[in-house]
Amino acid sequence: MSTSDSNSNSNLAKCPTLKGKENYTEWAEIMKSNLLTTGCWDIVSGVEIAPPRPEPFYTSRNRPTGVRSLRQTEAEYGRRNRAGIYTRNEESCKERVQEIKDQVNGYESHTQLKEKAKNLMMGSISKDIWQQRVNKEDPAALWEELQNDYRKAGVPELGKELAKYADMNHITYPNPQKLLNALKTQHSKIEVTLNAAVFHPKYLSWRYIHEMSKFKPLFDIPLAQYDILEEYPPSDEVKRALEAHLVNHPNVPKKPTVEDTPLTASANANVAQSNNKKRKRNENKPADQSSSTEKPTCPDCDKAHHGQCWVKNPEKMPQNLRKKLAKRHKQLEELLKGKNNAAQ
Repeated sequence: MSTSDSNSNSNLAKCPTLKGKENYTEWAEIMKSNLLTTGCWDIVSGVEIAPPRPEPFYTSRNRPTGVRSLRQTEAEYGRRNRAGIYTRNEESCKERVQEIKDQVNGYESHTQLKEKAKNLMMGSISKDIWQQRVNKEDPAALWEELQNDYRKAGVPELGKELAKYADMNHITYPNPQKLLNALKTQHSKIEVTLNAAVFHPKYLSWRYIHEMSKFKPLFDIPLAQYDILEEYPPSDEVKRALEAHLVNHPNVPKKPTVEDTPLTASANANVAQSNNKKRKRNENKPADQSSSTEKPTCPDCDKAHHGQCWVKNPEKMPQNLRKKLAKRHKQLEELLKGKNNAAQ
């Protein structure tokens, strides 16, 4: 192994051994990164097409290196007329020598990268899976074969990741910065799970703006600029703009209290009347009733809720909620079906 090959391999990420559908998503992500680092990804992805085999076939060892050797190897350039003069001049011979050199270099370079990609993939696939492969010599066909066999492994998990993404809001993440980071991370995780883009490229931009608008009036000023645009900017640009605003406004402003706001006589009377009603309700409240509204954490689903757990007892779930979940599941299946048809 050359020094350059040794240095390039030292820069590669440690790729797990592909064992099947349970770790295909992780394997494919890391393997693609390593193929990009070594310059092999264009061959595996099919962007770089294999050059034709030179005809006649020359290698870097036996190709002509000059006019004299060319005239000896190719009869066309060694032919003479009756006067004994070559029918092909030296300039045309030099052009042919350079053409042969370029063909040999291109063919051998592609072949070396192809073998390198094959070795990288072969070295990170379990023996059982490797023996089942049909396309062992062509890394592009091998990648496609593995993709067709195991890419669907991410589909069952996609529903869970989409549900997490839909539940992210200002209540689950009271800190704006943490909510922005969580949205970006979960969005990337969904695309990695499915190994494809699920949403429109500008959807994440809209989601940032939509969720930050709930932190009123913290983002009223920076969000106003997006109301006059015909389309949203890229999501990273929106996220940077919102984070820049957070630097100068780290805390969400609190609503003004009664003590901070001057009240008129009628307003004071309304506040006093409201306090009296609250006091009466508290006096009539049973002593053993807890004043806390905090929901207990369910041991079955690890979520805070009152009453019976629907994860443990799905048959007790309300009918309208069952219909809603079934509708969402059907939409997800149609989405995945459309993605699979488009990929085919």
